[in-house]
Amino acid sequence: MNIKQKSILKSSKGKNVPFFSNIPVNGVTQLMGKAKTISYVRRSALDYAVNTDCLLIIFYGKVQVKRVDTESSNDVTIQIEEPNTSFGEIALLTDELRAITVITLQRTLFAVIRKNDFNTWLVNYIGVKSAFLPVLAEKN
Repeated sequence: MNIKQKSILKSSKGKNVPFFSNIPVNGVTQLMGKAKTISYVRRSALDYAVNTDCLLIIFYGKVQVKRVDTESSNDVTIQIEEPNTSFGEIALLTDELRAITVITLQRTLFAVIRKNDFNTWLVNYIGVKSAFLPVLAEKN
């Protein structure tokens, strides 16, 4: 992680990320302390079906989220995600796997929170699990 990436991660502290909207600030700060950053160049493909054990938060850049339509076998764009959005929440909270492909539309920096780190954090904030329900309802 370079100095600029550390600075972005430290200054953001997860604010403005809808997934964290119902979590106390100190809890989000502690969780973001477990995050690592990863950067991808434009037109990189992240096969998220292979890496389903983490939450990815976009700090800068833009990505296209796609899945394969089972009827036509064609790629279907689900959404375009921009800074302060995330994906992986459903797998993180429910163990439900979704096979998606994420294509970076420009250079993109992600904060990555691994499921093991999230679960360790959640032990201290067990009461907040219900705070994630509105986010899950919106994502489905």
